[in-house]
Amino acid sequence: MQCNNFTSHEQCKLHVDKRNVGDSYLAILGDWEGGALRLADGRHFAQERCWHVYNGAEVGHGVEPFVDERITLIAFNEPGLPEQESFQTSAYKR
Repeated sequence: MQCNNFTSHEQCKLHVDKRNVGDSYLAILGDWEGGALRLADGRHFAQERCWHVYNGAEVGHGVEPFVDERITLIAFNEPGLPEQESFQTSAYKR
């Protein structure tokens, strides 16, 4: 993965990502209620402290309303950047 994004207290409306290529990896942290990432294909991601995989450039997604502190970490690739080892492989190397 070439790019990382950190968000806190952000509730985005349904959208598709314009600058992502391939899969995105999302982890949700904090102490909150609600706030699942709802995907247009019917999936939703609410479990914290694990990686959720989706293609944000192809599948619409948005955050449901939430209260308290919700923090997300998102890893993704941008077009034109050199290929590197996949995040899924490199994230688990020790």
